[in-house]
Amino acid sequence: MGPRAPPSTSSTEGRRRPGSARCPCWTAWNESRPHRLHQLLPGVRRHRPGRRPAPGRSRDRHALRAQRPAGRRRAGRERGERGGIRPQCPRLRRATVLLTASSRTSVHLLELLCKDVWHVQPRFAQARAEAADLDGLAGLPHDAVLVIGDPALLLAARHAYAHRYDLGEEWKRWTGLPFVFAVWAARRAAARHAVHEVHQALLESRAWGLEHLDLLAEAAARACNVPRETCLEYFAGLDYALSYKHLAGLTDFFRRLAARGIVPDGSLRFLQVA
Repeated sequence: MGPRAPPSTSSTEGRRRPGSARCPCWTAWNESRPHRLHQLLPGVRRHRPGRRPAPGRSRDRHALRAQRPAGRRRAGRERGERGGIRPQCPRLRRATVLLTASSRTSVHLLELLCKDVWHVQPRFAQARAEAADLDGLAGLPHDAVLVIGDPALLLAARHAYAHRYDLGEEWKRWTGLPFVFAVWAARRAAARHAVHEVHQALLESRAWGLEHLDLLAEAAARACNVPRETCLEYFAGLDYALSYKHLAGLTDFFRRLAARGIVPDGSLRFLQVA
């Protein structure tokens, strides 16, 4: 964990050189957005992960990416995640499933579950599933839709679908491991001082957010038109840890994708900050 109290704007600006870490920071959704990051790290830019440039096409040499926190902590249950697939019927064998374009990770996880766990072959179709697109989903022919982030919270509040499956819980039931939906990552070619600077800012942002969940819940409730209590309960259950069990789950996911040729076989390397 980072410092338990956020620095003031003046002390932050005095400690960091404005523009010293010109890294695009890909992030989205209320639960994974690093609040106060522009004060902690002037010059940072943010983009939605599903709309980021393809690898090798970005002109920026340095990049950090955050798509989802590691998972969700729920009382009496293992950690999963809020987003999920909400089918109109429990049978997906010949169903049409709309896929969000905002998370390749969740799409690949759903494909693995369909093939190796549920043994079904639905028809997949990509669709826009941001918060502003939810009203239009009803007009598209489909049996289920994969949504994540804020749209998942909004859609759950509408009770528009008869069944809901938490992909993180389905993965945990299958493998016995927690699922890591995203990590903060830096390119290996990134300047070391810039990576350390952004890393420290993220720790301070996280510490501030954990101490101000009530303020974040109020802001999220206004933005999403969801009860404040619902947002606060959700934020309080988020898990940003990356323990050995999380690493085992992450490695297992990569292994399964690599076996199918979806990602190259490789290894993870971690930033040394001590």
